[in-house]
Amino acid sequence: MIPTSRFLLVTTTAVSSIVSAAAQAPADSVSTDIQLQEVVVQAAKVIRRPDMDVYYPAASAVEQSTNAMTLLGNMLIPSLSVNTVMETIRTAGQDVQLRINGREATMAQVKAILPQSVKRVEYIENPGLRYGDAVAVINFIVSNPDSGGALMLSAMQALTQPWGNYNADLQLNFGKSQLTLGAYGKLTHKLDMYREYSERFTYADGTSLIRDEKPLGGYVSGDFLTPSVGYSYIDPDKTTVWIGAGFTRDMNNGTCYHGLMSLSDGSDDIALTDYSMSQSTTPWASAYFERKLPRKQTLVASASMSYVAGDNLHSYLERIPGQDTDISTDIRDHNQAYRTEVNYIKQWNRSKFTAGASYSANRNRSTYRNLGNAVFHQTQDRIYLFGEYFRRIGRVNLTGGMGAQFTDIASRESGTSSHTWSWRPRFTASYRFCDAAQYRLYFQTWTTAPTLSQTNAVPQQIDGFQYRVGNPNLHPYANYRVSAYYNYSFPRVEGSLYARWGRSVDAVTPFMQWQGDKLVTSYDNGGAFTRWEITLSPQVVIVPGWLNVEGSLRFSHQKSNGSGYTHIYNGWSGDVTLMAMHWNWTFLFQYENRGGELWGETIEHGEKIGVIALQYQHGSFQFMAGMLMPFARYSYGSQLLSAYNSNKYTMRGKNIEKMLVLKISYNLQWGKQKRRATRLIDGDADVQTSKAAAR
Repeated sequence: MIPTSRFLLVTTTAVSSIVSAAAQAPADSVSTDIQLQEVVVQAAKVIRRPDMDVYYPAASAVEQSTNAMTLLGNMLIPSLSVNTVMETIRTAGQDVQLRINGREATMAQVKAILPQSVKRVEYIENPGLRYGDAVAVINFIVSNPDSGGALMLSAMQALTQPWGNYNADLQLNFGKSQLTLGAYGKLTHKLDMYREYSERFTYADGTSLIRDEKPLGGYVSGDFLTPSVGYSYIDPDKTTVWIGAGFTRDMNNGTCYHGLMSLSDGSDDIALTDYSMSQSTTPWASAYFERKLPRKQTLVASASMSYVAGDNLHSYLERIPGQDTDISTDIRDHNQAYRTEVNYIKQWNRSKFTAGASYSANRNRSTYRNLGNAVFHQTQDRIYLFGEYFRRIGRVNLTGGMGAQFTDIASRESGTSSHTWSWRPRFTASYRFCDAAQYRLYFQTWTTAPTLSQTNAVPQQIDGFQYRVGNPNLHPYANYRVSAYYNYSFPRVEGSLYARWGRSVDAVTPFMQWQGDKLVTSYDNGGAFTRWEITLSPQVVIVPGWLNVEGSLRFSHQKSNGSGYTHIYNGWSGDVTLMAMHWNWTFLFQYENRGGELWGETIEHGEKIGVIALQYQHGSFQFMAGMLMPFARYSYGSQLLSAYNSNKYTMRGKNIEKMLVLKISYNLQWGKQKRRATRLIDGDADVQTSKAAAR
């Protein structure tokens, strides 16, 4: 089954607001604005700090935005790709971690932020040890009314397809307390899609068979609803308390493809149906506490839990005259996740020390209905400890730290378990040559644990002769990354040039082998992955306040080693965004080529997305009309390079090409401003789910 993230294009909103990125930073306690009676001297919109870049949104950007995500896109931050069509925020081709006042947040929570409440955006390109394995972090620093409240409503609908996006958020303030209620829903009901697929099997004796699939139709679905409620209490400079709860209802999320398969050996054509669908309900609850102590000390703690009850179904049917192959995998999950975390922070004038500890646990129970309701249990426990010290010496800033992680994975039915300690050193150095240039050097490590699907030893049949079997003896593996940055800022031009090297050692990678007449995919820790990358990300103000353009161009060299194979992939990727604004009208053109990502023996070819849109702002209302894929065909695909099974898969959708969409948004707010609950850490528990094997 194709993961939901792979076809977000057909399940998410079309382009929202588009504005100029002309800089105009609002007054803020940490800004460099200097106020002398009625005179305000404004600094540049970006402030380069040792560990992050701080951006202040222009007043015009705030006025033309409907929420914090569209505001972020309007700010045109170099090296950051904000795709409001797919609702993704990425850097260097990878998703960034989102936070609100320091606490980790979802996209739905970011979309619930009023753009007027965003005071600044912190862009952390090389997160410290307390951020886990995040590639980069976007932290929205926001404030909220201390009386009254705010109401945000938004609805987007395609004109020709059952595809929509709907938001409703209410914030009520009572002195030091704040109550928030929200709901976020998406509709994608059997949206017409099809796939192009071909594969070549090479048997153990050297003979081969080619199977080409002619598409006969299909669809994708992805309906879900995420209501939530939150409460916060803030006593400024003393105590912050935050609690929240909600659930996600994921309904009929998956794909169905029909095709006619021809075989190179002259056998009869095969009519096939490949159906993958999942549904689940995931309630969650979270709590946070922060206490300011004397002498610039802070103690923070969080706890959370989540639970998922869901079904994952894959059905594969081949019809041949006189003979049918009907394969079904049906998994029911009842999985739990728990997480607690404590951090201690001590600051001095030119230095800071941070230390923390966290514990997370997953309890997974999967019932295989197709195997006579056989039940399989797995547990994962992780303990993480870290300490990090920052010191400023003139124009040089140094940070060093060490983390240690203990991981325990056990499978009850197989009687296997693994216990692993891993060390995570980290070092950064930055040097500011002048106001227009800064150099940064980073070294970091992190650990990746195997997934539930990779460790589950239950055989899953994919088609007539392909199977997938997990390996319960897998253990976590280490990842290393070295990054070098050059940030530049000149009148009308700013951006970054950076190079990265990364390596994963003893990685969990798949491998294939023939076992009689069965082609079996399994996993081991014998893999390695190396990536070299260089990226140029400029932003140019062509006409101040009217016309801006930004983008990135990236080249990567990737090498993957595994059991019996070595693959190399070189590719280009990038994106470009052009915005034009006049009075209350804005126009946007955006194109993104996500390029290819190699892992194991698979190259995943990312989506190529194009969009044009026109927007008009009138008071608290905003109206938008746009078109998806106005000039090119939509496609997403992958390629398998195995010596035993080489195949190419492409997903297409004619009905989303040149598809018209309309959107209307309404924001109403009342009351005075104050800062909302700030969370310096987040302990959200990440509950796991099973995945049925599929082509």
